[in-house]
Amino acid sequence: MAVLVRKGSVFRAAVGGLLATVVSAETITLKQGAPLISEELGIRLSSYDGTQDAYVRSGNAFAGGASNFGGAPTLGINQSSRISLLRFDLSCLRDRFDEIHSVTLRLWTQQADAAGTLDVYRLAPENSAWREGRNDGGTCLGCNQHIVTWMHLADFGGFPQPSPTWASGTPGPETAGIDYDEALLGIFDNEDAVADQPFEIDIDGDLLELITRWSTAAPVGGGQGHWTPDWNWRQPAPTTANEGFLLRGFEGGTHWVYSSEGPPEFRPELIIDLEPSAGATEIPCEHVELVRGDANDDGAVDVSDAVSILLLLFGDGQSTCDDAYDCDDDGFIAVTDPIVLLEHVFQGGPRPSPPYPGCGVDFREDQLRCDEYSSCG
Repeated sequence: MAVLVRKGSVFRAAVGGLLATVVSAETITLKQGAPLISEELGIRLSSYDGTQDAYVRSGNAFAGGASNFGGAPTLGINQSSRISLLRFDLSCLRDRFDEIHSVTLRLWTQQADAAGTLDVYRLAPENSAWREGRNDGGTCLGCNQHIVTWMHLADFGGFPQPSPTWASGTPGPETAGIDYDEALLGIFDNEDAVADQPFEIDIDGDLLELITRWSTAAPVGGGQGHWTPDWNWRQPAPTTANEGFLLRGFEGGTHWVYSSEGPPEFRPELIIDLEPSAGATEIPCEHVELVRGDANDDGAVDVSDAVSILLLLFGDGQSTCDDAYDCDDDGFIAVTDPIVLLEHVFQGGPRPSPPYPGCGVDFREDQLRCDEYSSCG
């Protein structure tokens, strides 16, 4: 979810707040929760939802298997018992830049001990894929949340003794040079932290290689993870990856920062200054929020939408958002779509596929487009 305001040729990416500001003539700011539009970069997203963050409470086998707290509004960071992961989806930047001038990670302190530092490292791509959880404060075995964060792609795991998840063969990302790069990307002294105030960490290293890798990283597909007994611990969850930052403390002290589930004004930001490429706009990157089934875009799903679908199929109807017509999300607009809709409205049948009943983005890769949709604006 993001706001993007463009002026000049530098790109600034942020996850978290709601207000977009132009920092300089060559800065663009993206913020979670609002439209992301850049004519210069060919990006048109009505909603940026590309941040994943979580922390492992300890490096034991249970933490490596399933015990993370991605749904929490804060991330805990210290040297041994809390290790945080943070990832930004930069896929819309792919092939849209020639140079990366700077990368800055901006975080907001919730509370922090005065001792120690907060260190930033790069996760090694050899690790198992991971995704953000939705379990704040404890495990939820059997409670039908259908979410698991740590995926065992190399060894596969099982509960309660999961196999090692990380490249080092350990259940936690503890080994420098294997689970994460030894090179320190950035550091912040905890004694400078102020509650509910931001701090910035300038990222060092080969920034062009880093952002190129992150923007081209292929997600790992697969079935949805489960906490429940039907989960076999062998499926990667949808759109997982193993890239990202590892945040770890040093010399004692725990630093709590707000996560992407925290208050909008305190959420993490990734700030990237870049030089756009000449062909940045040739292939648009577009996501438009919609409600599937609300084909006539009037803010309600009812029989009039079935009529609109039939008019598109057999009459003179027109569509500016094909995905809203594709009620079963099979990648086609067909007579089955109004049937699904009418059975749901009048007989309590299965709902249209997500995004429904609220606004959201259809991330399915098919030939259908959504160029304009006003009800979610």
